[in-house]
Amino acid sequence: MEQSSVGPKVDEQFITVSGMNIHVSEAGVGEPIVLLHGGGPGASGMSNFRTNIANLAARFRLIIVDQPGFGSSSKRLPEDQSYWKTCSQVVHGVMSSLGIEQAHFLGNSLGGGTSLQFALDYPDMVDRLVLMGPGGGAVNIFTPGDIIGGVAAAVRRFYESPTVESMREFVDFMVFDPATASDDLVKERLDAASDPDAETFMLQVFHKLAKDAEAELWKQVDQIQHETLLIWGREDRVLPLDSSFLMFHRMKNVRLVVFSECGHWVQSEKQPEFDKLVTSFLAAE
Repeated sequence: MEQSSVGPKVDEQFITVSGMNIHVSEAGVGEPIVLLHGGGPGASGMSNFRTNIANLAARFRLIIVDQPGFGSSSKRLPEDQSYWKTCSQVVHGVMSSLGIEQAHFLGNSLGGGTSLQFALDYPDMVDRLVLMGPGGGAVNIFTPGDIIGGVAAAVRRFYESPTVESMREFVDFMVFDPATASDDLVKERLDAASDPDAETFMLQVFHKLAKDAEAELWKQVDQIQHETLLIWGREDRVLPLDSSFLMFHRMKNVRLVVFSECGHWVQSEKQPEFDKLVTSFLAAE
């Protein structure tokens, strides 16, 4: 494996699963956590969780996966199944290749959906779940649709005109305080999203998630028995706080923590508190 200069002792490799090359970054030792990033233009595992690596790697073995179509992983998608089903199988292949029989899961947004799907598909391979605004599991109850639709419009405007300004508009929807999203992050995501294959893939994924009934994971969350921590930003404009209530009501073993003055990217906006909260939850007897 080749060691990366990004972050403390991060190693990178590609693992081939079902003909796809999946990019995986690793850091730390201890109980394994699979970290699954959110979606949107230019997303990747490292861009999503870079600020959390130092603290979490001090206690856990971090397996940071670029999901299919994102980061440096292959950008293709089987036509005969949902995106989250594909990602679930990919993560299973990654864990098997690394010899990991069971792991905690830390999933943000799109990666939260993958975490839920994996827990449904391979329950014995999951220990505890930490989910931040998980896609598919959250259902908006009260918030007007035009508020949620703002981020979709920002994504559309980005692909119509992929510039620093349009990427900044999208990123600002992810956070409560735009100052918490650095210009370097915006540039990094712009560079990644400018890959023509990435754009084609992203549009395909959004279309598939919108049309695929299998993407409605909220219908099955009551089947998940694992200890689960839901973490939400009160000002989340992608999956508003009221989206959490159905999961909180239906899941068997769940707790909900809400941060004020925080958007969709809890892991970066509330990074010190987030790291302590996750470590405490996952390390508890």
